[in-house]
Amino acid sequence: MSSPSSITYRPSDGGIDFYNFDWNYARSIGWHKFENATRMDFDRLELWKEERGMKFRCHYFDGEIFIKFPTNVHESVVQSFYAVRDYNSLVSGGATKNSPIKHSGSGNEYLMGDFVQQPDYSCTVFGRKSKNLVVEVGFSQTNTDLVRHLKNYIKFTDDVMIAIGISIYNLNAAGNAAMVFMAFERLAENVEIATKLISFGTAPLQSQARQNLETLCGRAVEGVGVGDIPCDREHVDNYLVPIPYNYLLNVDNMGLILFQPLVLPPGMVSPPDFVINLVEMQEDIMNGLRTGP
Repeated sequence: MSSPSSITYRPSDGGIDFYNFDWNYARSIGWHKFENATRMDFDRLELWKEERGMKFRCHYFDGEIFIKFPTNVHESVVQSFYAVRDYNSLVSGGATKNSPIKHSGSGNEYLMGDFVQQPDYSCTVFGRKSKNLVVEVGFSQTNTDLVRHLKNYIKFTDDVMIAIGISIYNLNAAGNAAMVFMAFERLAENVEIATKLISFGTAPLQSQARQNLETLCGRAVEGVGVGDIPCDREHVDNYLVPIPYNYLLNVDNMGLILFQPLVLPPGMVSPPDFVINLVEMQEDIMNGLRTGP
């Protein structure tokens, strides 16, 4: 183990001792929460991470530092959103030069006053300095933390139009896993209530997990385990989730388009919505779960 940094190691002033923390255990389960933390603790943790070349994402909010390590499962979700590039090509008539959409992943901070969050994925459109769309992946962490992070993006920023969460459960004895798609939107009538809460995956949610999510998100779960429609290629039309096109354009926080850099193909009155295919995402996630973190 390398010697402690004079910046990040505080043996006597009551701060968090990152040097003696069991990082191997945190990495093995994918996440950890430091309680009774300060913004100074967070800044020192960021230095600690940089000094040692460690890769994890951090949130600092309300006296807690939440860290999570990227895994195959996280990356399998993120790659579903890379299709935004193809979407951009479509709505710009096939043009790829001067792409109006920029992608980013870990290490990109979202500052909210004294609070900081780092999404698993985000995209920023031309003409804006901040993200329009952010994605958080919850794997082996509580849905309470995941939902709180999503709501923070909407409540404590002026820029994020939609915050999407993907909750993934561990494989059961039969080798199947439950998954949940949730979204909170700036233009919703009540930003505390999820606009979408969809169960997908190859196993239904357990009743306690379902009740917990419905309480946190303020709406009923739909999808796998609720009706008789499985999430598979035969029933894919039931698991296509549209993301309003204006969320991927330069808009103000009321959804008014300020500048549209896209050149629409002849005959197209407005851009189509960007569509997330949960069947394809499910297949990618299952591959990530089976190959291990």
